Amino acid sequence: PEGIVTEVNQVPLTLMGLQRDEVLGRLFWEIGWLEPGSEPRIQAIIQTAAHGEVVREDVNARFPGLGRREVDAIFSPLRDAAGQVVNVIGFGVDITERKQMERLLNEKEGQMRTIVQAVFDGILIADVESRRLIFGNQAMCWMLGVTEDELLTMHLELIHPEAVLQELNLKFAE
Repeated sequence: PEGIVTEVNQVPLTLMGLQRDEVLGRLFWEIGWLEPGSEPRIQAIIQTAAHGEVVREDVNARFPGLGRREVDAIFSPLRDAAGQVVNVIGFGVDITERKQMERLLNEKEGQMRTIVQAVFDGILIADVESRRLIFGNQAMCWMLGVTEDELLTMHLELIHPEAVLQELNLKFAE
């Protein structure tokens, strides 16, 4: 609970190029695997876990040869038979590539949204199962005389004539 490392598996040792005896007995945030400046945040996370809460946060780490890595870290209290927290178990998963892909997708989505909003044709996207509209560009809002918020409360049935709905239902079924 004080943040002193009492056990460690081989993976972080290998990533850091450290030996077990170089880590055991040291404070978790002083071993050198955290990004500089993150020590107070990690101390607070460990203290929260030491008070009985499970804490899950993304933390930044640095490993020789790998550089900066983003880690999905979970710190969990380990209690004795009397319910007292006797250890905090920390483990993490490297999510660097996933985070990079999320950032790239968000960037691409922003670019696509900008393009779609700029065209003069009305564009709608509807959920296949609920038939609820989940996107409409500005041109479509203007054509229907509604705001974007109003559009997102609508269903296909409200904006298409029956003949078109039959054709749409066939396409949705494909």
